[in-house]
Amino acid sequence: MNIRQYLIIFFLFASIIAVEDMAKYLDIDDWDTLDAGEIVLKKTINGYKNGDFTLYKKYSGNIDSLFLVITNFNDYPNFMPHVTNIKTLKTYKKETEIEYYIEFFYGFQKKYKLLMKEEIIDEKLYLFWKKIPWDDLYSIETIRDTYGYWELRKINERESLIIYNAFIDPGLVPYGINSLIDIIIEASLPAIINKSIERSNSFN
Repeated sequence: MNIRQYLIIFFLFASIIAVEDMAKYLDIDDWDTLDAGEIVLKKTINGYKNGDFTLYKKYSGNIDSLFLVITNFNDYPNFMPHVTNIKTLKTYKKETEIEYYIEFFYGFQKKYKLLMKEEIIDEKLYLFWKKIPWDDLYSIETIRDTYGYWELRKINERESLIIYNAFIDPGLVPYGINSLIDIIIEASLPAIINKSIERSNSFN
């Protein structure tokens, strides 16, 4: 990896590793929902902008095992909604560059590159991601942008809180299915958390 690549990685993640405490946006009703085992989804925390979501879920399992699941990128096609293929391009310490292939519905696919980074900040486990250039693609083949992170934090000895924060802009889509893509994206987000938990529990 040359100095230019190091600088690209540094500036990409410098903008997203300063993490706001998203749990402060949870109110009493939200905590009641979480206590009931359900997911809380919010999309207006920083002003909804075409795909700005934050999801929360309480978890009583082992967060280290769950973290291993969400950082095992090559396993994503086996459980992640809409993911059809993953190609790992390079790994350096806790940073991984991958090609990400998804299918929103039959025949409509997108692919893009992501830079993933694992971090431990204030005893919380984080997995950050950020879309990076893939110059050989046409606009219709890829999404315009995505970035976000997983956060796994202990609440007490028995429970943890999962926070999944994501911005997704699908970019150019065939005329007439814009609203359908938005619905598919929003509907798939709780499944990302639930399927990851199921995958983790299957190994315990």
